[in-house]
Amino acid sequence: GTPNASATRTGITNLGTFAVGFRPVLSPLLTNTKIYLQGPQYTAGNMATSLATKNLIPTTEPYTGMTGTPAFTHSGSGGGETVANTAFFSTNSIVDWIFVELRDAGTGAVVSTRSALLKNDGSIVEPDAAGTGVTPLSIGGNAPGNYYLSVRHRNHLAARSTAVIDYTAAKTTVKAYDFTTALSSAYSVGITNSPLATVSAGVFGLWSINANSDRTSKKIGSASTNDYSLFQTSVNSVASPGPTNVYAKEDFNMDGNVRKTGASANTNDY
Repeated sequence: GTPNASATRTGITNLGTFAVGFRPVLSPLLTNTKIYLQGPQYTAGNMATSLATKNLIPTTEPYTGMTGTPAFTHSGSGGGETVANTAFFSTNSIVDWIFVELRDAGTGAVVSTRSALLKNDGSIVEPDAAGTGVTPLSIGGNAPGNYYLSVRHRNHLAARSTAVIDYTAAKTTVKAYDFTTALSSAYSVGITNSPLATVSAGVFGLWSINANSDRTSKKIGSASTNDYSLFQTSVNSVASPGPTNVYAKEDFNMDGNVRKTGASANTNDY
């Protein structure tokens, strides 16, 4: 709260470890959410982990301060998530950081966020600062109840759960939600074309080619809203064939390079 604010609680007869605040900090809301990305090469249930293999993923989440429409604004317990070192990503088959939003069941407004990690099998997991492994994501500090869940990525389009998810038992039970098995799993009202991309037959994920982190993927329009223009600028920023070993929004296939031409479609971003 504001400086010199106070909080009072009565009826306490035994004092142990405690914290002072206005949010239910001991409510973890455990969620096991699954989503694929269209960008990384997909083979037999797994996405490529090129960014991890090349040690390009930052150890601290990249979304704090990142622009977009809407902006990646953390709230609740989210922001500043970190892992021990870059080796953690390759050891645990991490594709990249992903941005998770918990939304009010009535209004759809964001009530809490987390920067989480996306594994190659599509699982969204908890960042582990100690580097000892990964666990189901905990969206802490929120009362158990019904919420929508949204997933966003720095160069893919977002998706939101079609219906509210019952997290009333999520303090002790991991609640699963899978975006990958049906287009109907993602909210589609007002969305042009499909709410999800087909990454393989019957397998779905977030649409790629979103260099400015907005709500659309565009090849025409003003330079600031045109993803292709931003991609071209990045490709031309260095000598042909383009930037190498980078962690960049314009790297749509997330192999660490920004390419317009190459040996195969898998090495080209556009």
